[in-house]
Amino acid sequence: MDFNAFILVLLGIGPWGHRPDFDRENDARPGISREPDTALGNSWQPDRYLQRIHSLDSVPRPGSDAMMVRNPDPAVDALVTAYPEIFRQPPQERTSVKLLVTGGAGYIGSVVAHQLVDAGHEVVILDDLSTGFPANLPPRATFHELSIHRVADVLTPAAGFDGVLHFAAKIEVAESVANPEKYWWNNIEGSLALLRAVRAAGTPRLIFSSTGSMYTGDGSTPFDESAEVRPANPYAATKATVDLMIAGECGASELGAASLRYFNASGAVATGDTHLGERHEPESHLIPILLQAAAGQRDSFTLYGTDYPTPDGTCIRDYVHVADLAAAHLLALEAIRPGEYEVYNLGNGSGYSNRQVLDTVREVTGRDFPVHYGPRRPGDPAVCVAASGKAGTRLGWKPQRPDLADIVSDAWEFHRSVHGD
Repeated sequence: MDFNAFILVLLGIGPWGHRPDFDRENDARPGISREPDTALGNSWQPDRYLQRIHSLDSVPRPGSDAMMVRNPDPAVDALVTAYPEIFRQPPQERTSVKLLVTGGAGYIGSVVAHQLVDAGHEVVILDDLSTGFPANLPPRATFHELSIHRVADVLTPAAGFDGVLHFAAKIEVAESVANPEKYWWNNIEGSLALLRAVRAAGTPRLIFSSTGSMYTGDGSTPFDESAEVRPANPYAATKATVDLMIAGECGASELGAASLRYFNASGAVATGDTHLGERHEPESHLIPILLQAAAGQRDSFTLYGTDYPTPDGTCIRDYVHVADLAAAHLLALEAIRPGEYEVYNLGNGSGYSNRQVLDTVREVTGRDFPVHYGPRRPGDPAVCVAASGKAGTRLGWKPQRPDLADIVSDAWEFHRSVHGD
């Protein structure tokens, strides 16, 4: 069975636009409405939707006076310099829009939310704070502590949202293998609730936080958007599923959307007195784990696999700075067109080996720690690097903080701001 067929079976649906038949009387899960859902039925009025699309003079081009002063954070400063059309527009030329950010208290979502606020937009954040942090929220944003399953309470036809940026999801691979139902419920059913609300409200634009981990191959060439999608775990399968759901919704309506498939988001951003960076419980990402070892929070670090067909025998991965990822969201928001769906891979395009990351962490922190060597982990490819040419050509996006030392340095500064020295 190919992946598309698997997803149709998983969701229990036929052609795009047809809802599965739920047993509403017996479905007692929280967040599921038992009222007839007319948002995906014939009662939807496309004329009202198109009127909202055409009421905008143009696709929004964000900008704000606030970003005309150079920011002391080098990651943000690099973005202001690289994308002056986003951050340095005169106020008379900017178009401010109202945007909903789901999962905006999390790692990537909060960095994007801060950039949107700084660009002069009205930002509303929805997050259940199960993995997010109140300290990550921009002071000028409106916040709703709600599950993604209740997004229709906020994203209403009367609310007047011009777009949604969707980050709300569970992301831990190991947990998804042990408890796939949690991932079907949060990532797939939560996104389905969002798509219903988007259609009911006539919201014209959607940006989705997807993943590059859904691709499969030997890694001999960088993965572009045409690479084979074959998720290796339930987490990646949920992201691929939501990509298909959004593509189908765009095909059935005038929704314009883009899925951004990340390759190893990393680094951190300082905005005012707030540091935004990775903190998961338990931590599962390489750079934060190494920083924990450098800070003495771990007794040692285990490097899995030293016999891969790479220059130093360890896996090679593509690390992209979170500030660069956030800038891509603003550029994609500008590029969206009604009824069209696009996928963009986001990465540096040249990877770093696990041993290089280890050595860089030791160099940046000035600290040594015990390292143990273990066998390869099942399913780990030797090389996984993104081809981001499409994002460069279509969006004008180019990573401004590609150097591994800069990425690790920013992450280390964040780590110390949270945990101390």
